Amino acid sequence: MESAVVRESGAPSGRAPCWWVIATSTAARGSVLWLVIAAGLAVRAGVSRRAAVRGVTAVAVASVASHLLGWLLPYRPRPRAGHLPARQALPERPDSSSFPSAHATSAAAFTTALGLEKPVLGVVVAPVAVVVAYSRVRTRVHWPTDVLAGVVLGGIVATLTRRLPLVFSSGSGRRSRLRRRWF
Repeated sequence: MESAVVRESGAPSGRAPCWWVIATSTAARGSVLWLVIAAGLAVRAGVSRRAAVRGVTAVAVASVASHLLGWLLPYRPRPRAGHLPARQALPERPDSSSFPSAHATSAAAFTTALGLEKPVLGVVVAPVAVVVAYSRVRTRVHWPTDVLAGVVLGGIVATLTRRLPLVFSSGSGRRSRLRRRWF
């Protein structure tokens, strides 16, 4: 049934995806996209920096959880599409277990963590996360349920990591004033 969903998704298998879908998917590999966004947010002190730290923490935990699940669960083959232009458009050739999608897990974890800390940031970053999740199905490297499971896992991880203490503090005292002045 899921192969029919992928086949009938409206994305022509005879053509490569748009360049921006490939670029976004490639940038999200290894969570680089989320780290770059977090670095941009961390430049500004206060809620933006706190959201960046929470986002990076959620991505780190989500990545570990996603890869651990992929290792513990039975191997799930990726969609058979190596010969299609949609798959060939990606510079990567993944061969690990398809379930869950680590790209979707990290995207959901980062976006959820940002949204929990500062809702407007979550709204701004959400379209990028949606493109990352969509790109994994569109390029035929994941089944839709892999992506859905990744999104759910990322959301859960972000919600749980919100309870973790932050790495930096914004307390009072001479040291904090210096830190605030420099960062």
